[in-house]
Amino acid sequence: MTAAETAIVNQLLGRLCYFHVLFIEPALTTPHALLDQQCCHHRESAIAAATEADSAALENAPWRVLAEIGESIGVQQCRPDVSTCCVACRVRSYASAIADCWISTESRAYQHSRPKVTHRTQWCKVIAERMATAFDLQYGTSCTAVVEPPAEHAIPDLTGLPLSSELSELWAAPIGAAPVASWLNHCAGIDDIAHELRVKGDMCAHNR
Repeated sequence: MTAAETAIVNQLLGRLCYFHVLFIEPALTTPHALLDQQCCHHRESAIAAATEADSAALENAPWRVLAEIGESIGVQQCRPDVSTCCVACRVRSYASAIADCWISTESRAYQHSRPKVTHRTQWCKVIAERMATAFDLQYGTSCTAVVEPPAEHAIPDLTGLPLSSELSELWAAPIGAAPVASWLNHCAGIDDIAHELRVKGDMCAHNR
């Protein structure tokens, strides 16, 4: 990964943290815990030890924000001592939980019907794999749990969920190719986003 790509990844992680703290966290009513699966080191017969570099990559900024947010919403790791866990799998599990938390929070905040479990699972898998791939490109890992995301046509439509949609788009390869949805920068809370969506919806209905 080039220095420019690393800078973009750092900016995306900062934006993810900013969105979560400003929009998602205040709208959470209860911790959004998810049952986690064992990492690839601990679900295979041959346990591979994580390298010190792997562990340090997630313990230090900027990737540390994933762990902090994941832990705040109740993500459980497969071992109490995570030093032997696959760090890429940890990135994947945190990213998946964050994605699920965002899509659920937005659906509730905008009074949308919550997407079907299969759709939500598909989307979370896509964003988690995109982020884990970026992590692997930056640090290089021995992760054996690379998951092929579903085909693009199988990704559920996230129209009406702007935070979740942008999260998915910004982490799609090539990193940095997708533009930032600038109108979100003018919102100070999830109520502002809900208001903007209503206005946009009313304008579309009026122009029909």
